[in-house]
Amino acid sequence: QRQLSEVQKNFINNLTHELKTPISSIALAASVMNDEKILDSPKRLFEYARIIQEQNKRLSKNVEKVLNLASLEKNRIHLKQKELDLQAFFEETVEHFKQSDFGQKAKIAFELKQKNKTIFADKFHFTNLTLNILENAVKYCEKEPEIKIVCTDHKGKTELSFSDNGIGISKDQHKKIFKKFYRVPTGNVHNVKGFGLGLDYVMKITDAHKWKIRVDENPGGGTIFTLSIPQKR
Repeated sequence: QRQLSEVQKNFINNLTHELKTPISSIALAASVMNDEKILDSPKRLFEYARIIQEQNKRLSKNVEKVLNLASLEKNRIHLKQKELDLQAFFEETVEHFKQSDFGQKAKIAFELKQKNKTIFADKFHFTNLTLNILENAVKYCEKEPEIKIVCTDHKGKTELSFSDNGIGISKDQHKKIFKKFYRVPTGNVHNVKGFGLGLDYVMKITDAHKWKIRVDENPGGGTIFTLSIPQKR
């Protein structure tokens, strides 16, 4: 109970910080723009407008995460599964990720062992699951992030592995990381923001699809997340 209380307290503190910071930035920028003298400095005007736009995006993203959590807790997840071509799916998803702040920093490679490979999945939730894993790979990396996505067939199942070169996750943490609000102690990496919701979401979507997920250490340093997907619908 003490540990759960501590985890929840950390979540509330993180949430408060992540919501108040952009609100403060927007208020400050709006205050400056409200001064008529700003019209004499168009470059400053555009800069403060850019700040408001960026911070609004950040605020919206954090609110969306909390609302998604509430929605998943309240309702059973209703999946709209359809056949997805993995090559096309990952090309689209990786391109979308590369347009984000985290994605711009990463090198991502996708390797498909079999041509025209398809799976049955809810595209919306599977996209968010993938983006969560990719984002974590970048957030918890102290060098230039390199991510490799490999698709193979194994014992009648499709296996998708996401390998990164990040700081890694110790074995004693492997079972804890999928718990809501839980965040792995990051040692020297003190600037990582988050609520501990990403992998909780990943596990919920994995379970809803009746898939399996496991975590392994990457021999070259970092972590490997592997999804095991039945080949039959």
